[in-house]
Amino acid sequence: MDRSTYDSASGPKALIFDLMGTCTDWYASILPALHSAPSIPALPPDALKDLAADWREGFFKEAKMRYEARQPVEDIDVTHRRVLNWLLLARAVTPAMWDDGVRHRLVQAWHLQQPWPDVAPALERLRQKFIMYVGNSHAAALNTQASFLLKG
Repeated sequence: MDRSTYDSASGPKALIFDLMGTCTDWYASILPALHSAPSIPALPPDALKDLAADWREGFFKEAKMRYEARQPVEDIDVTHRRVLNWLLLARAVTPAMWDDGVRHRLVQAWHLQQPWPDVAPALERLRQKFIMYVGNSHAAALNTQASFLLKG
């Protein structure tokens, strides 16, 4: 769109767009969280890249399955936790190895993803002209993520 011809009176008033992966580098944010978990033989450091990718893919598969089954929308943390538990079980990681506290911290890492370098200034400029909704999540996670992104 050519800014010189943009008419704010008749143009869009709000912008709605994806957050995780578009505005944030989910992989570079989740991988360090996985590396911060206790080291265990069942998950050597070189296996964590696959776990991160499988976790994200599993989340989308689970969300699609719920949608197709016409199940109600659930808290994104519940979905992330269920998928993580399945993935860990498949890798023989027991709750004694990574307990509830570790798993909770890993799920919370999805709330604090690092923005791509150009995101904070771009959101700041857009926020001056538009009502914005960035999301893939529930309201609490979105508020946390938006605050984190705008800190720059």
